[in-house]
Amino acid sequence: YLLEGCYGDTQASRLIRNLDGKNKDEEAKRQAYAELSKYIASHDKIFRRLRSRMEDAIEIALKRVRWNFRTAIPCYFPKGNCMSLMLPLCLEDDSKTDAALVVQKNPSGSYQGQTVLRLEQAYLDARLICRPNMDWLNNEI
Repeated sequence: YLLEGCYGDTQASRLIRNLDGKNKDEEAKRQAYAELSKYIASHDKIFRRLRSRMEDAIEIALKRVRWNFRTAIPCYFPKGNCMSLMLPLCLEDDSKTDAALVVQKNPSGSYQGQTVLRLEQAYLDARLICRPNMDWLNNEI
C-alpha cells in the first residue's frame, strides 16, 4: 500500500524499504516509521494519494457492510471496556482484504475509526467474541 502510494518518489521508496528490516529492534522500527511519517506529511502529493486510497478502501468496506451487515465483526476492547466493529480494508486490490479497520460507536450514533489491525491480530481479537467465519477474516490468514 505504501509503496504503491509513493511510486515515483525514490526517497519515500527507500524509507519504506527501510521499514522491512527484520533484524531491527523496536526503537529502530519506531524511528524508521517516524521518519517516513514526517516525510509523507511534508509531501502533499504523496499524502493526498495515500489518503485518497484509504478513503476509497473505507467506502468499499461501508458498501460491503450495507450489503451484508455480518461483514462487520464485533470485537471487545477490555482496557476501554467497549465493543467495537472490525471492517475489511482492501488497500492494494479491491477484491483482497489487507487489514481490518476498527470502528467504535460515538454517543451521537456515528462511528469513528480507532485503529487498523493486521488480519492476524483481527482474527485473534474476533475469536474472543464470536467465531469469525466471514470470507474476509478466517483462520487461513
